[in-house]
Amino acid sequence: MGLTFEDSLIIASKYCVSRERCEQDVIQYLNKKGLYDSDTIEKVVNNLREEGFLDDFRYAKAFVHDKFLLNKWGRIKIKYALKQKGIDETITEKALLEEINDAEYEQCLETLIMKKKKNLKKGNPAVLKQKIVNFAISKGYEFELVQKIVESIVK
Repeated sequence: MGLTFEDSLIIASKYCVSRERCEQDVIQYLNKKGLYDSDTIEKVVNNLREEGFLDDFRYAKAFVHDKFLLNKWGRIKIKYALKQKGIDETITEKALLEEINDAEYEQCLETLIMKKKKNLKKGNPAVLKQKIVNFAISKGYEFELVQKIVESIVK
């Protein structure tokens, strides 16, 4: 026997209370708990939204905050991750604007580049620059900004 709507709502609301969640997280969690009925899942998700357990903007802000401050991700990687979570692009852009200050963003990238430069062995400057650029781009930073900072640091 599958989960009832009430059971599913209780399980999902407890899941949402522990930290910010997005709709996709809740659906996957309910599937993991054995609920596959799309009508029931839709009702649970709508109820969670109405009760304030789910909020895409609040989720996006928390996600941006954590990924930037804790993981040192750049805007590109954050945008892509939120897109994978099904968060609307306008919500993502607004969250990025509110949570990431341009000066802090550049300072964070500069610190990452300095740290990476320090950890690389001395050698061909062109190869070192390329390794640093590849590293910064893999963290989700914009190529132009990476180039600008790398040129000012690695000489």
